[in-house]
Amino acid sequence: MLFSLAVLLLRSWEAWPFPRGRYIAFRIVTGAIKLGLIRPKWQNIGGAWHWIDLDDFICQRLAIGGHYERAVPDAIIRSLPVSGTFIDVGANIGYISVLASRRVGPGGRVLAIEPSPQVLPILRATIQRNESKNVSIVELACSHVPGNVTFFMTDRSNLGRGSLSQQNAGCAQSVEVRRERLDAIVAAHQLDRIDVVKIDVEGAELQVLRGMHYILAKCHPIIVIEVKPLLLASFGTTPSDIDEFFRVRGYRCQRIDSDNLLFRFTAPSRP
Repeated sequence: MLFSLAVLLLRSWEAWPFPRGRYIAFRIVTGAIKLGLIRPKWQNIGGAWHWIDLDDFICQRLAIGGHYERAVPDAIIRSLPVSGTFIDVGANIGYISVLASRRVGPGGRVLAIEPSPQVLPILRATIQRNESKNVSIVELACSHVPGNVTFFMTDRSNLGRGSLSQQNAGCAQSVEVRRERLDAIVAAHQLDRIDVVKIDVEGAELQVLRGMHYILAKCHPIIVIEVKPLLLASFGTTPSDIDEFFRVRGYRCQRIDSDNLLFRFTAPSRP
């Protein structure tokens, strides 16, 4: 009951027209959560089950509006054929992985790649609750080299901020995780086709791209990628580096929104 009232309060406050007081509802709900009055629960959103913790930014968006960053999942689903293959690098709680699972159907495959020990239990439970049998969870970080790496956790208010960069995660708490090249992950799962790859790894996007040379050369998948200059800077990368990486491989860019780009293979680029 309190959970439903909290969602209703947050939805109602979305229409508040003035800057002052805009976050009152959020503060009320956050306070109730800290007191243990509001607990996470499963909600059916758009026909799929999600574990909604109203203290988490993405979960809030799902509960209030029924979607999160509509432009990105829409671009992915439009590009993804039935019986196709989708790779979700930085799967987080599984929102896009579940959408893709339903899109490709029983004849398709989804790899949901996520290294965060904070997020993985929710991701596993979400895939199981939705009976998404075509989804394989890969508990790794993607990078350009294999081995172990330090992964920085984040606070409960935005689990999606976990990163290989302490600055980007905004938290000093860390854990050691395994990392692998996406080429090697694809080989281990014996994928012979890849249609769409989504990459959202809080600044380490170029490192992921450098670990998927075979995929790009042989499969030419569509790449949907987050490009935020401040996050990239923590890894010594710029948006121009991302553009150049794709340009020399014959990919053209299409902007999805202010933070996300779609790259589509057209033809080999001339020197």
